[in-house]
Amino acid sequence: MEQQVLRLLEETQNPANVHTATAQIETLYTNDAFPIALVNIAVAQQVDNGLRQTALLALKNFIVQCWGEEFQGHYLSNELKTNVRASLMPLLAEPDRKLRVASAYAVSKIASFDFPEDWPGLVEDLLGMTGGDDNHVHGALRVLIEVVEDFTDEQFFSMAHKLVQMLSEIAVNENRNFNVRSLAISVFRASMDLVEMVKAKYPEDVKDFLTESLNTWVPFFTHILDLPLPDNKEDPALKGLITIKTQVLRTVVKVRALFGTIFSPYAPGLFASTWNALNTLKERYVREFVEDMEDGRLIDQDELPYSFDLLILEALDFVKACIKTKNIKDEVERGQGGSSPLDQLVYASILLSQITAEDAELWEIDLNVFLCEETAVTADYSPRNAAGDLMLELCQWRWLGPRTSRTLWGLTQHIFQSDNAVLQEAALYMWGTVLTEYCEEKNQIDADIVDGLYQCMVSGMQKQENIFLRARAYLSMGALIELVGPQLGDRFISALEQTIHAATQDSSPLVKMSCIKVLQRYLSSLPNDYTLKYQHQIINAVAAFLPIALEDGADDALESLVVMCETLHAIVGKNYAIALDPSLNVIDLLFSLVSNCVGNLQLTGLVQDTLQGIAEDLNGSFMPLCTKIMPILNAVIDQDPLDKPNQLTQFALETFTLLSQSAPSPLPDGYVALVVPRIARILVVSTDRDLLQRGCECLKEIVSHDPKQLLEWHDESQKSGLEVALIIIDRLLRPDVDDSSAKEVGGLAAEIVERLSDHLGPFLTELLRAVAERLASAQEPQFVLSLILVFARLAIKKTKDVVDFLANISIGNTNGLHVVLTKWLENSSYFNGYTEIRQNVMALGQLYLLDDARIKSIIVKGDLIITNSTRIVTRSQARNNPDQFTQIPVPLKIIKIFVQELGPGLEQKSLDSARAAGGRADTPESDDEWEDEVDFPGTKEELLALGGEISSRSSRRQDDATHAYLVEFFRNVAATNAGNFNELYNGLTGEEKYQLSLLNQTRF
Repeated sequence: MEQQVLRLLEETQNPANVHTATAQIETLYTNDAFPIALVNIAVAQQVDNGLRQTALLALKNFIVQCWGEEFQGHYLSNELKTNVRASLMPLLAEPDRKLRVASAYAVSKIASFDFPEDWPGLVEDLLGMTGGDDNHVHGALRVLIEVVEDFTDEQFFSMAHKLVQMLSEIAVNENRNFNVRSLAISVFRASMDLVEMVKAKYPEDVKDFLTESLNTWVPFFTHILDLPLPDNKEDPALKGLITIKTQVLRTVVKVRALFGTIFSPYAPGLFASTWNALNTLKERYVREFVEDMEDGRLIDQDELPYSFDLLILEALDFVKACIKTKNIKDEVERGQGGSSPLDQLVYASILLSQITAEDAELWEIDLNVFLCEETAVTADYSPRNAAGDLMLELCQWRWLGPRTSRTLWGLTQHIFQSDNAVLQEAALYMWGTVLTEYCEEKNQIDADIVDGLYQCMVSGMQKQENIFLRARAYLSMGALIELVGPQLGDRFISALEQTIHAATQDSSPLVKMSCIKVLQRYLSSLPNDYTLKYQHQIINAVAAFLPIALEDGADDALESLVVMCETLHAIVGKNYAIALDPSLNVIDLLFSLVSNCVGNLQLTGLVQDTLQGIAEDLNGSFMPLCTKIMPILNAVIDQDPLDKPNQLTQFALETFTLLSQSAPSPLPDGYVALVVPRIARILVVSTDRDLLQRGCECLKEIVSHDPKQLLEWHDESQKSGLEVALIIIDRLLRPDVDDSSAKEVGGLAAEIVERLSDHLGPFLTELLRAVAERLASAQEPQFVLSLILVFARLAIKKTKDVVDFLANISIGNTNGLHVVLTKWLENSSYFNGYTEIRQNVMALGQLYLLDDARIKSIIVKGDLIITNSTRIVTRSQARNNPDQFTQIPVPLKIIKIFVQELGPGLEQKSLDSARAAGGRADTPESDDEWEDEVDFPGTKEELLALGGEISSRSSRRQDDATHAYLVEFFRNVAATNAGNFNELYNGLTGEEKYQLSLLNQTRF
């Protein structure tokens, strides 16, 4: 077996044979000798290390697929598993790092299945390895960091002290290499998650454990943070020191976040060490990353960061976290003078927020990366971001915010007296962050600072030598305008006009885009009186930038297109009539944006929102709007091959739908003839799910708005619009069309049945039969509900006719009434939206009041039968023993549904009514007390008083009309015993009776 496996592993090294060899390896999974062969190859010193590593990776894949209990294939005996585990452990100490890491991966995977139940001695074995050399310790720690997350409470506390002591001994041992020591710190940090999980259960034990641990670790942490970094970048100790310092900072940040009170006494010393280091290293960071282009964001094979920028990032995070600690806040607040702690914090934040040389190069090449940074959607959290967050932390406190802004302004003045454009950009970046926060919190800023900032920003706009300073000046000016607005007098108009001018005339695309983006702030914060006259210029600026954004292709312009769309959405919304201006072509511009990135939900959503706003606002100018938009939509749908639909076709159909929704009723003459043939062509031929859904929605809106025009329209073969619609419905109700594709056909059928039933003739029964038959097999919830609504809407008006029809048809071997009501009542609680819920309730109410023996004889699912077992149910047991329900007649099920629809809001209504009456309503403290105190009403006497006016909505947010119907329903059935309500009432649960009792206590 070993030779066969070794040959296959060798073949996987050849790209031409890798797929075949991998497939052959997987055929060996059922052979017990296979995992043993892999282990034997991995431990064989005479085999090439590359093949040994490949064997371990193959073993890891085997473990992932075959080791756990969920694996349904070949059973692995306990003896085999024990042999594999025992053979793997020595490999954790392999001298070759790649083999050691691969072994750790395999052991960790086994541990995820077997630890602790089937491998209780794993941790002791790993702890035993920590007395060996660095290779032994490294391998053990690589597994421990995974295993510690799976400790049980008992396991952790039984070995917590031993584990933490062992980790501490490794970390403080200066004879071990920095990576091993850093891993030990990382394992200690990982163990904090488990400690946090059990602290509520064992508060005193956790407090004692953490106090003892921190007394051991904090002096070591402080020592590490105080160690100076070598000045020479080539010094071999530099990488290791950065790595271990970073792990220390990550750990103290986490401990402080999870156990702030216990950590508080240690915070000042650690803060002092961190701040001193940060203050010392900030100029070095500027030299290496702002003025030079040092490599950053570097992480090694153990996932340990080791680059200088990440150390600065962690230090900033810890400083920001510690600023919240009271004794540190007091120290910052007490400081006075030019070298006070606050001054130093603010200055360091500005320095560290400068754009790095690497980012500057990248942003100038790729505008979208810059925009990602500006919109905070980038995953690359950098010292610049962290410095901004630290500044926010300082400004958010009422006691320190004004002093911070005053300090920031003083430093800004000094910076703008120099020629350092990069530092000026950083100062304005800080102000943009602060001003945005002030806008959200409605804070004020001193008038002299406002005046001075305005001048600095205007100065920045004119710095032709630095595009980032110009862009930042425009962006931060937008934040200032949003905060103070007209307080600037005519100056804010000047700033707005300068921004619009730069959006088209600046030499840099990055500055142009920044201006287009920041215009959104002007538009959202300034009254229409100030912005309406700039509509043409802003729309033209967006249109002019589109070809620039697309120079490198649409795929690389996503962020730019979204920003442009956001600005267009904002400016068009100021006056939607601008969409009809022939000189601007707003509609064409919107479709140009979406056609270049139709797959992006954010962008298509913005365009749809804009088009919907236009359609709704210009309802009185519907035909001129159609003249603008219809040629574009028709061109998209007419040119798209139906066998290869694209997302632009779907977008066009969605636009047809929102146009139809916003159209006047009846529709303008010729609308059906223009739209329906194209929709019908798609619905009759297409198999695309999204096109079928959108097409049905659109056709439904047309039926709803103007059934007469649809009825009078005929296609080329002289079929009426109604016939065409019925052909479409018939096709989509067939079993070969999946539920998801047919999801909207029920709504279309319901609309036709409700509005055109008098014209259906014999087709009505055929349509209802087809709906009932498809309902029997339907599974997708929304599809089921849409089909139910066909019968619900008809039953409101013609209850007996619906029941008679269904009772006289058979679906398979089952009566149609039984099929429909069973499916209806099982899914009734899934209806959402005021209209659908109301229609469902009213239809069920009519069915109940019909008091038909055929309905009463149908038995459906009632309440879930709860077992008293406390045993954990596995998935296989759940499959073999599905949930059991009581069996109840349809009328009782309807009553239960109606009680559920009344909702928990009834309890609040009862309390409100008691308070309004001057009484005091006591709410129970617990479920047990509630049950003891409930006084369930009698069947008839206590429900006769129901009725009256409804004053509020329940917490379920049902609409008032539905609630009024339900109250009136229960009053009537209680008063008249309709449907033998008294007897059905006894079939309600205690909770349901309690809900009904609240109707007595509510003022209506």
